[in-house]
Amino acid sequence: MQQRLSAVIPDATGIDTSLGNTVAADSRLGMINDLLDAQIATTGLQQQAQQMAQQLQTLTAELGAISQNSERLLALQRNYEVAESLYKGAIAQLEQSRTNPFNAYPNIQILDGVAVGSVPSEPNLKLIQLGGLLAVLFGSAGLVAALESRKPLLRPRDLTQVELPVLVNIARLKQSAERMLRSGDIDLEFQRLATVIQSLLLESNRLLVTSATFGEGKTTVTLGLALGLVHLGFRVLLVDGDLRRGDLTRRLGAANNEGPVPLQPGLDLLPAPLIPKDKVCEFCARGGFTDSLDRAGQSEYDYVLVDSAPVSLSVEPLLMSAAIRNVLFVVRPGKSDRFSAMDSFKQLEQHNARIAGLVVNGIESRSEGYRYGQPRDLLEVQ
Repeated sequence: MQQRLSAVIPDATGIDTSLGNTVAADSRLGMINDLLDAQIATTGLQQQAQQMAQQLQTLTAELGAISQNSERLLALQRNYEVAESLYKGAIAQLEQSRTNPFNAYPNIQILDGVAVGSVPSEPNLKLIQLGGLLAVLFGSAGLVAALESRKPLLRPRDLTQVELPVLVNIARLKQSAERMLRSGDIDLEFQRLATVIQSLLLESNRLLVTSATFGEGKTTVTLGLALGLVHLGFRVLLVDGDLRRGDLTRRLGAANNEGPVPLQPGLDLLPAPLIPKDKVCEFCARGGFTDSLDRAGQSEYDYVLVDSAPVSLSVEPLLMSAAIRNVLFVVRPGKSDRFSAMDSFKQLEQHNARIAGLVVNGIESRSEGYRYGQPRDLLEVQ
């Protein structure tokens, strides 16, 4: 108290510093006393403020951790919901595509009576074999159904719905078309197809041979039909209309010439011209393909057969149909896709093409291998 008085009042002599003496109290002493009380209270409040600041900092850190954890929780919840939806969708697709043939039949249980005796009975081998056979049959049916759901194959019932005539059914060939060209031995199916084609009234005697997709045998059918027409005495011009791949030109080993290349008497080949792939559509749309046919001198030939690209994989056959209205469409069981074939029929119809008929290629043959053209001397020896 004395130190503070000396700091505030330089001359503090004669001032009673007794807090309890009210007789000689000085007014300045009361002010100093109040000032000291206020300073003590301020110090206490500062300490409380520091403690509150520390508590506030701790609470702020906890609140930040809670917000971060809440964001992580929301992210995990969203990931869980997405995973759950994907899982439910996969389960639904699996249940939809799964085919269980056993559900179509009642569950049969054979309950044997109680057998008396200690000797166990032998298993029935016939029942085991029958069960194995049924399991194989039903498993095969389920596999076929699963494959059918993924890629629906073209069936004979689908062909009856489009009301297109089937001109000929070609069995699995024992020799390639190139070998027929070299040997001159033409299969009977191609001779039948040639007789059907020569009986049709084709516009300008031009015929476009195409299919829905690759692997259905349109190039082989085109070459076999050409050989069959030559066998009947007609002059035929083969045209490689697959301008992107040039499959017919490559298989016959011809060069990409601008004019026809003779293959054998009565049969010439017009190879596919060398055109960049990005210019093929423009070449056909601007009439370049039609001009190449005119320059080939089609008046010298009885028939012009064009082996084109598949309809579902390119637009060139649709552009070529402006110059060649008649179309021969090739399908193959176990290879042709139902949707692609139906869509190809619709597109050709929209471009005013006339489908002369269908050729079903690659069917199972039931012939006994009897050769009607066998020499007479061999028959007499036999």
